[in-house]
Amino acid sequence: MQLQRLLLMSGLSLERKHSFFRQLTLFARFMERRGIETCLAGPLGKQHVHPHSHIKQDPEGVDLMNALIKKTGVQAAVLLGYADQFPFLQRMSNSSFPVFLWAQVSNLIDPSSLGNTLPVPLTVKTASLLEKSGIKRIGPVIPHGVDCTCFHPLSARERQNARRMFGVKARFVIGTVGAHTLRKRLDRIIHAFSNFLQCDYDGALLIKTDRILSLEGNNLEALAKRLGVDHKVVFITRDLSDAEMNTLYNAMDLYLNLSEWEGFCIPVIEAMSCCIPVAAPPIQGPGEILPFRELLIEWGSVEREGERSLFLANPQEAAEILIKAFEHRALLQQLGERGRREAEQRYDIRIVAQRWEELISGVL
Repeated sequence: MQLQRLLLMSGLSLERKHSFFRQLTLFARFMERRGIETCLAGPLGKQHVHPHSHIKQDPEGVDLMNALIKKTGVQAAVLLGYADQFPFLQRMSNSSFPVFLWAQVSNLIDPSSLGNTLPVPLTVKTASLLEKSGIKRIGPVIPHGVDCTCFHPLSARERQNARRMFGVKARFVIGTVGAHTLRKRLDRIIHAFSNFLQCDYDGALLIKTDRILSLEGNNLEALAKRLGVDHKVVFITRDLSDAEMNTLYNAMDLYLNLSEWEGFCIPVIEAMSCCIPVAAPPIQGPGEILPFRELLIEWGSVEREGERSLFLANPQEAAEILIKAFEHRALLQQLGERGRREAEQRYDIRIVAQRWEELISGVL
């Protein structure tokens, strides 16, 4: 049966422009270009965003989910998030309605929490954790996607203009993108950059984040000032359009990720699509995405939380990778081009949308 109408549901509110919102709206746009009408919804039992509904909410969202399916006439649903964000799944275990969980898993989960839902892992590591959890039915690995026509490399002159736009004047620009939470370890990125500058290299650091002061009380500006690098660090906390984000990535020579862990990490594929080489630890997500190993940051300590590994990168050793990148520009260009090819061949949203249509149509 041909897929015509699809429900897309986020485990997080769609009111904020976090990664779930951005990925689902991008996915919806390209499914609709394939002739598939989409309905976008937020968490049931908490709020229902679009289209608007006056159905009474039930604690687990089961009745609301069933009513939403009937009201919209969708043939299947793709849920983005974690199983515990969709408590109605367990009570839909006898339903024949096709439901798919676009899953990122960093630890073992209870198989019963999925009901009859088919998990579709974002990465091979997620797939292995689902299998280790005892889940018998697991879909193919389908990663998040990026619009490679929107995120693309700019010319040399345009890249210089991008640097002026964001106020960076340096021979070598390092950048990162992420919410200011503890697991993103933006503090370690600043420490690594400080160590890089201490070796008398001319550099600047671009940090695109949501806030300077984290909910845990960590102040990035205060840290940069304490380390004496505040004049070389540019913080960007305002919302940026996709076109502005493309310009931001193109202002960088190197994208740096030092997260303790990731489920996937969309900014990595966005940077790759812009032909920007990425340095990251060999963790779930970035360590699986990168098509090269030359910029892997392998030095640090590892802590375990069940099956989840938390990697604490050594800032001094991370600085050594920054120095290597600075001193080998020809290598950087090669890695950037390799990353762009990988983005076009594996992570382009057109390929992702096609794979999803084939998967869902195969079970209708």
